[in-house]
Amino acid sequence: MTPVATPIDIRPLTSLRFLAALWVVVYLMWPNLAVGGMPALAAKGYLGVELFFVLSGFILSHVYLQAFGEKRFGYKGFLWARIARVYPLHLFTLFGVMALGLAATAAGMAIDAGILSWKTLLPNLLMVHAWGFAGEAGWNHPSWSISAEWFAYLTFPVFAAAAWKLRNRPWLATGAAALFLAALYVGFERVA
Repeated sequence: MTPVATPIDIRPLTSLRFLAALWVVVYLMWPNLAVGGMPALAAKGYLGVELFFVLSGFILSHVYLQAFGEKRFGYKGFLWARIARVYPLHLFTLFGVMALGLAATAAGMAIDAGILSWKTLLPNLLMVHAWGFAGEAGWNHPSWSISAEWFAYLTFPVFAAAAWKLRNRPWLATGAAALFLAALYVGFERVA
């Protein structure tokens, strides 16, 4: 996992990440506030997650693409670094939701059966629960984004290889990416 020597820290992206997180929080919390209708910008707060995905892809490319092209990229080390970054918190929140759900059930509270879905526990533990293997979200619903990120990490070498080969042909790269995304969208629409 050898990144480019020491990639330049792009400080404005840190601010943008903060604003994206704030946007998502406002979107999620607004309905709980007793202040009336949601402003149009706040109503689009779900797009903050997509902004995070775009920033993550950009930063991964910024840090690793050159090393990948120069055959200095170590896939095992790359994945280990990604797991070390996201899996501990994923497990903590998963087991936290599990504890809360089981405690609520034991206290006689009505819980959505989809939340405590034992058949989705293994896909959640493996971070593949947003890949279409689990029929319902179950457990920690917002962790779908971690599952999607895990997919991106696993497939990064495929996209890095394509990006490296097409680095001098940006129009072809953009067209290929657009076709891939359209095919992915159509494929997921059929599954859903």
